[in-house]
Amino acid sequence: MLSDSAAALYDGGWRAEDREQLIEEYQLTEDEADALCRELARCGTQFYGLVIDGLHALPTKLTKRYDTYQEAHEAAERLCKKTYGARGTIEVGMVEMEE
Repeated sequence: MLSDSAAALYDGGWRAEDREQLIEEYQLTEDEADALCRELARCGTQFYGLVIDGLHALPTKLTKRYDTYQEAHEAAERLCKKTYGARGTIEVGMVEMEE
């Protein structure tokens, strides 16, 4: 799977900016390199969900961090249902991970 390959390369120090070196090192096509670099760019990013009280009477709640936007969004939906119900709104935030 491409995301697994990108994660392994990311752990080995490769970054999306290394596109030309990746092509040379791994004999990638332009399309393969583009797809891999898109995945590498995502490797350093995590997402979290926010649940906001629509009446602004209660504090905003945060989910844990997730690797995908979809996972964070789904977690925020579940948390909203458990806590603020119909009066809550959700958002998703993004964190760039430090190297």
